[in-house]
Amino acid sequence: MDKIEAIKESISHWERMIEWVKTQDLNETPTLTKMEEEIQEGWKTNNCSLCQEYYNPFRGGVMICLGCPLALKYGNCSYHFTKNNWLAVNLSINWSEWLINAEKLLEQLRSLL
Repeated sequence: MDKIEAIKESISHWERMIEWVKTQDLNETPTLTKMEEEIQEGWKTNNCSLCQEYYNPFRGGVMICLGCPLALKYGNCSYHFTKNNWLAVNLSINWSEWLINAEKLLEQLRSLL
């Protein structure tokens, strides 16, 4: 898959997750399992087309995403102190916060096109 196709697929993936979250009780704690059971998608590596192309798990004990356009522009997804909003999504305390952070991440992905 080429880079542009991977970005577009990742954008569509986040749009679908965001739409599903909008149907949830926004005060509830985000549950990856619930999302995966209901829409067969989630915000972890195994569902991201960019991760499928660029993710190199735990090389030397550190997760590395060599060449990932999102990581190149905003920093690696799992690193603190980067502009990349994925970690904020992952650490959200309720669906409302998850939604805000996911929409920011979606804008980051769109900026890659």
